[in-house]
Amino acid sequence: MRFTVYGTPSAELKELLDGLNVGLGCWLALELATHRHQAHCGSIGMLSKMSEQISWCVALGVKPGQLDNFMKLTQEMVASTRNEPGVLSYQRFVGDDNKIVHAQERYVDSDAALMHLQNFAEKFAERFVSMVDRMRFTVYGTPSAELKELLDGFGAVYLSPFGDFEYWP
Repeated sequence: MRFTVYGTPSAELKELLDGLNVGLGCWLALELATHRHQAHCGSIGMLSKMSEQISWCVALGVKPGQLDNFMKLTQEMVASTRNEPGVLSYQRFVGDDNKIVHAQERYVDSDAALMHLQNFAEKFAERFVSMVDRMRFTVYGTPSAELKELLDGFGAVYLSPFGDFEYWP
């Protein structure tokens, strides 16, 4: 089992995470209760069983010499996406070597995700693909047929909710 952490853990937490083989770069919340360690993956599709929310995590390899350009493009993308309805979360995380960026996004439903991807295609796609390579595109939830068809073009891998549990966001 491998965990990845988004954010910057304290030295104490990093030491604990190192013992659990946790790679820095993805988000992980650890609860330390009664000498147990329970790991919860957040913002990646822990949804109620009736939820229509869609989320994804895309691992991006930054092309040589493109980090600064990609930072500027990301700033534009964040500002643009902030105005889109139905976007619940839109975050980017970078590894210590500045070569890998994880894009985590979450939407209220497939329609909101489709609207975002249409805006992305119109405004940013051409510059985006000149700066990064998609390494992995993991989708969480159950996308509509229309959204799935579009995401298939990105080589997406789909993960559905595990079990009939009442997850929380």
